[in-house]
Amino acid sequence: MSALCERLFEGRLAGWFSRSDGAERRLDLSALPRSAWPLVGAAVARAAQQAGLATLILCPGPARIVADLRPWLGGRPQAYHFAEVTVSFLDRPPAFDQAVSARLEALSALASPDPCVVVASRRALMRMTVAPDDLREVTVALRAGLRADPLAIAARLVELGYTREPLAEAAGQFALRGGILDVFPAAARSPVRAEFFGDEVDSLRLYDPQNQRSVMAVPQVTVRPGRELLLGP
Repeated sequence: MSALCERLFEGRLAGWFSRSDGAERRLDLSALPRSAWPLVGAAVARAAQQAGLATLILCPGPARIVADLRPWLGGRPQAYHFAEVTVSFLDRPPAFDQAVSARLEALSALASPDPCVVVASRRALMRMTVAPDDLREVTVALRAGLRADPLAIAARLVELGYTREPLAEAAGQFALRGGILDVFPAAARSPVRAEFFGDEVDSLRLYDPQNQRSVMAVPQVTVRPGRELLLGP
């Protein structure tokens, strides 16, 4: 964000968030052109981050707004899109649905201690989703040195909506071959390969789904549900 924007917005907003007189924190802006929404939203989000608060922006066309918002934020804080889903919970397994993946990614960000920005529409908020405690309970975190049974992890992935395939080439798929577990997280851009030595993760690497070759080692990968309807015992 430019120095001019910081002078115009962030100084005043920082004082607004730090008010302790118990008054309602309401800021009214009139005749604000749509092109200025990302600028003002970024200023509010940056001030909220300094106060340790997350920001929820409700607007029409949230996908466009979050795309315009990210350059102004520069990753501080991160912006997420809580998307609209047009299919029913039971119409089809949504492990391949990018909208569902974006929703779960936003929910996970809200559950973390780091303040973030979530952009959504009213329609998106009207759809039921996973409770925060349930999302934390079912999320699978893979890291080098983790002691776990590969078969138990595979069973958990099936419960989360993932499908077992000979090769994990698309989001929502996993493959288990001996001591090698490949999984393509629903909200990720690249799949990950976990190599086990007995019941311990020996290495964790991203790989190219086209040629199945390892690309780079990573310290940890988070695998979230591929659907908003969790089927447990």
